[in-house]
Amino acid sequence: MSQADLAASNPFRRRLRRKDVTFKTNVRGANAQGKDNNAGNTDFALNDDYLWISYDFSIPLAWITHVGDMGPGFVVSWHNPIEDVEEAAAFCVRTFFGYNRKRRDELVRRVREAAERARNRPQPAVAAAAAAIPRCQVCGVTAPHQCDFEWMFSVGHLFFSKPDRRLLCPKHARWRARLVLASNLITANLGFGFFVSPIFCIGNVQIARKAGALGRVEAALWITLGFFPYALIAWMLGWVVWYVVHF
Repeated sequence: MSQADLAASNPFRRRLRRKDVTFKTNVRGANAQGKDNNAGNTDFALNDDYLWISYDFSIPLAWITHVGDMGPGFVVSWHNPIEDVEEAAAFCVRTFFGYNRKRRDELVRRVREAAERARNRPQPAVAAAAAAIPRCQVCGVTAPHQCDFEWMFSVGHLFFSKPDRRLLCPKHARWRARLVLASNLITANLGFGFFVSPIFCIGNVQIARKAGALGRVEAALWITLGFFPYALIAWMLGWVVWYVVHF
């Protein structure tokens, strides 16, 4: 199997190309009540085999188990045969004053119909292979771990995060974790995101530990570095208290 084939063997990371889709729009992420979670817009696209819920997160339509209303938004659920778990994501369509329920109903109908058609024909080869014998998308080793890392970017009051789901063996999960953690140490702390960046750091370290990618010492080091913004805030507050007391 070539390197290009391995890189494309993850059914959750099919590249979203406009020329390959039959429908594309933007929606907003939603919370458990179906209301805007303030995570910003995300791509929402369909073709005959996949649903994209962001630019780099795809779901085989044949794996979708439920699409329905949830408050003013809607939810899409699917069975992940790689981890043998049920997963879900919620979305909504905003207007200036509230929520566009008519547009929501149209999207629910589109996904339901596409999923029903997909279940009546063979799965795409990538999805079928991943469900039967998942492989590391870098080296092809069988029995990889599903790693749901998350990138974070913050400048001033702007804040963005991006999921990074990959199928990796422990070796390649280690290097991916280091890349994400090192990048987030810089990009997550350029704005007000430094208040929550340690939480993202802990989450990424836990994922890497679960995949057997990081030892205890290295995990503790990354967490310590991740909490540097909090240490800086504590130092600044301590300096303010010291200044007030002495002057």
